[in-house]
Amino acid sequence: MLYRDVLASVPRLFASHPLVRRVTVAGGLVGVSFGAFWTALTFLLEHHYHYGPTVVGLFGLVALAGALASTAAGRLTERFGRHRALAASIAVTLAAWALLLPGGGTGRSGIGWLTTGVVALDVGTWGNQVICHSALFALDPAVHSRLNTCYFTLRFLGIALGSLAGSLAWAHGGWPAVAGVGAAASLAALVVATLPGAGRTGLDGPTDGRERWA
Repeated sequence: MLYRDVLASVPRLFASHPLVRRVTVAGGLVGVSFGAFWTALTFLLEHHYHYGPTVVGLFGLVALAGALASTAAGRLTERFGRHRALAASIAVTLAAWALLLPGGGTGRSGIGWLTTGVVALDVGTWGNQVICHSALFALDPAVHSRLNTCYFTLRFLGIALGSLAGSLAWAHGGWPAVAGVGAAASLAALVVATLPGAGRTGLDGPTDGRERWA
């Protein structure tokens, strides 16, 4: 198959298979939440707390906790199944916004809420990525590269849209508006992941690649 034919087949995979749509759209919406946070966080720390670039950069180190979520997400998937694990990871991102909202306050309490919230958001976001890959890569190995392309295209598109939405929300409504955007995106992802019939779309199906696609 020529390279252009491979690329042309990616939209067909997305359009033809409910599991791919469910997982990649949910992942993209989680990306919206992620992008909105990290774009608006800089505005919040600089304009509200009057922190410089050094302190802003330190929040990136706090977010390294998200890397620890990969192993935990894998264990969660093995124990409860991909469907429940996917919903749980998104629920963590939604809960994170409840923690992040008070971060728009002042003083140490506000920074404390932000720190706790960013850890929760990164754990949920990166755990979600591991679980999404687990669901997609349980399918036919012959299409793994195309599934990966589909997933990351929507994921990064979501992050870019989230960055734009976060900037606009900050300009028009400040941190509460940003939290609203992030929470709405997470809630939409949770709805997509838990719609009726989610458990019958292959999320908890066989992991040996028996569902084969052209």
